[in-house]
Amino acid sequence: MTFCCLNGKLLKIDEAKLSPFDNGFLYGDGIYDTMRSYKGKILELDLHMARIKKSADQIGITLPWNLDEIQKWSMQLADIHKEKDMRVRVTITRGEHGFDFSKNPSQPTLFITVEAIDIPKSIYTKGVTAETQVLHRIMHGIKTLGLTHMIIAYRYAAQKKLYEIILIDKDGTVREGASTNLFVIRNNIIYTPKNKILPGLTRARIITLARKNKIKVVVKDFNKKFLQQADEIFLSNRPREVIPVTTLNSKNVGDGTVGSITKQIMKFYTQYVKSSL
Repeated sequence: MTFCCLNGKLLKIDEAKLSPFDNGFLYGDGIYDTMRSYKGKILELDLHMARIKKSADQIGITLPWNLDEIQKWSMQLADIHKEKDMRVRVTITRGEHGFDFSKNPSQPTLFITVEAIDIPKSIYTKGVTAETQVLHRIMHGIKTLGLTHMIIAYRYAAQKKLYEIILIDKDGTVREGASTNLFVIRNNIIYTPKNKILPGLTRARIITLARKNKIKVVVKDFNKKFLQQADEIFLSNRPREVIPVTTLNSKNVGDGTVGSITKQIMKFYTQYVKSSL
């Protein structure tokens, strides 16, 4: 049985009822954050709470709950489902607020859900396929419910049997994956885009871990040509951690296998998770 949390109440998922007049449903008016639990414990929970507050502030939603309460409810759900690693998602909308966006909402909607993580091991041992596409996130740096760019990207990826779409601007500047951050390795140096991205918490941790282990990281924008000349490429996000890319635009990345620096980063991250829980 899967449970959820709706406005502070723990419920069976089939008991949760959301209003059809909720602005999140009508206008995609809200924010979200995705966490990962490992056998009932959520990684970097405090950082996720801080990002939830920042995202809500940026789109003008005043939270009627304090972060300790949201944290407690998230932990309760993770613990209930501790037999598996889970994707824990916090969604907050403006609630039933009509079409008057000038006022702060009187009662936003909070919905916390969980989903078991089931990732094929082959994506880590063999790597994945990716392709570049001209698309961009509507609001950079904020995890809003407006994810049309991601939906378009993944519908295309499904048709082409791709794992990820890497978003680029019309001028060829590389940004990020549809739901991941991007890292490129050239001459033993890791590069990751700087601007017009969602700077993920996993991305930040990888940068810290790489530098701690004497691997140079350069945070700067680069173009599609630079990307296609990569020796190694990997992606990151919270539920899936570090994902090697071995094929880009139908061509091998490097020799077409998971690269040595990518393997090191995967190892460092796994060690960090174990030591942090």
